[in-house]
Amino acid sequence: MTDPILLAGVGLLLAAVFIGIKLMMPKFATMRAPQKPTTPHGLTDARDAMVDRTTKLVEKRSGGGLQTRLEQSGSQLRSGEWVLLVVAATVVLGALGYLLGQAIAAGILIVGTPIIANVLLNRNISKRQEAFADQLPDFLQNLSSALRSGQSLPQSIASIAPDLESPAGDELRRVVIENRIGRDLIESFNDLASRMNSLDFDWVVRAIEINYRTGGDLSVILRRLDSTIRARNHVAGTVRSLSAEGRISGVVLAALPPLLMLAVQVINPGFLNPLFTTALGRVLLIGSCIQLLVGTIWLSKMAKFKF
Repeated sequence: MTDPILLAGVGLLLAAVFIGIKLMMPKFATMRAPQKPTTPHGLTDARDAMVDRTTKLVEKRSGGGLQTRLEQSGSQLRSGEWVLLVVAATVVLGALGYLLGQAIAAGILIVGTPIIANVLLNRNISKRQEAFADQLPDFLQNLSSALRSGQSLPQSIASIAPDLESPAGDELRRVVIENRIGRDLIESFNDLASRMNSLDFDWVVRAIEINYRTGGDLSVILRRLDSTIRARNHVAGTVRSLSAEGRISGVVLAALPPLLMLAVQVINPGFLNPLFTTALGRVLLIGSCIQLLVGTIWLSKMAKFKF
């Protein structure tokens, strides 16, 4: 007879794969030529309803924090779509581990997949913010040149944005669109500084706001800010280079224990069972996890510098 648990595992696996495929399918409807309007139905309607309900639940619980983080990472996904994709990936990997007969590996994958997804999201946010900080001096130089040529500030930004690479180009195009639909330019800049977590750009926004109130030559102020930010970036780059070894060591030391446990479980199934089945093993496992977490946070804080 067929094992009912095996059938349930296969069913969960197929359902998770189906959900992931439906969520990852590009929405070509907005990219095609105009067609006769059709009424959504069937699987598409069910998918949209599921995403809407999940998004409302996530936004209610997180207060919009997850959606803000997705925007900071440059993702076009809604918070509900991201959560459903993570859930689908967790179910798929956990079911695969269980079907292969590795219950411990399945448990590690179920616990680790959301953690890895969150780490990757934070990494994308950090990389995007660092890229924006590196592009900021060139943007200020181009903006100062455009202002000296006689263009207004909104016109200068609109002329510069198409030529800039992501993320600065994407963010400035968003500012241009918001300004064209009637939003105040300073408010858009403040939101941009918050999304990019950029103290340097916050200085730029304050300089522009003061210039709006008192008048004066904004291009001169931007040139001075440009030189100051370039000097700060040079110091920050030097510090990042000197601390690279410590940061890499922290990543390796944090990832080594769980990866080693997974490798041992695959090579020699059952060898780690006493860690999960005996009282002493559970105490040692919990203690090692706490020590690993504290050590990882400690190394991360030691290798980060604020300017």
